[in-house]
Amino acid sequence: MMMNTTIAITYLLLLVSHIPIFTYAFCPKLYWHDEFDGNELNTTNWNIAVGDGCIVGICGWGNNESETYTADNVMVNNGKLILEARKLTNDAGEIEYTSGRINSDHLADIDVYGRFEARIRLPIGGHGIWPAFWMLPSEWIFGGWPASGEIDIMENIGREPYTIHGTIHYGNHAHFYQGKSVDLKNVPFSMDYHTFAVDREFNSIRFILDDVVYFSISADDIGDNTWP
Repeated sequence: MMMNTTIAITYLLLLVSHIPIFTYAFCPKLYWHDEFDGNELNTTNWNIAVGDGCIVGICGWGNNESETYTADNVMVNNGKLILEARKLTNDAGEIEYTSGRINSDHLADIDVYGRFEARIRLPIGGHGIWPAFWMLPSEWIFGGWPASGEIDIMENIGREPYTIHGTIHYGNHAHFYQGKSVDLKNVPFSMDYHTFAVDREFNSIRFILDDVVYFSISADDIGDNTWP
């Protein structure tokens, strides 16, 4: 069964210049995209996440995150989406963190297979920074996470500025994951824009960095678990 897919982009000082999604027959067909070419976020394509997750019952957004998401941390300027993390001091002298997160939940549900990609410049690394470009199902038809799947197109752990990770999460009765990392050695991902993508097909997923496939997985590789 095919799942509607929700795209999410989270955290940091993240610069995104465009997000196209292609479907395939014999020739690629552009299905949905956002070039961020205005002066504000297109809210027909994106929701802005706010708060610390507690209002939806997942304080820390399920990852023990320290920040609070606000709309002020989401900006569009000169053809770029900017998600900015900030370190603040409140009136009591305590340190607080805010950041930006957007998702396409119920706005750009993609009920197709094809390529999902974004051109992104990652932030300068540091402990606590965790930029991510990822997908979840809009409808949890096979059960709650991770049974209905998750595809992490790109994640970067801030203390590892040269490395990105591509991962799928799945499991009908327990949490399993498979993926691979790419290390640019002495060149941090913050130095320039890179294109992160997955080709999602009926029974396979390919992870792609700058048009080079670095990891592939098929439905046979996850046994009897539901294919994400």
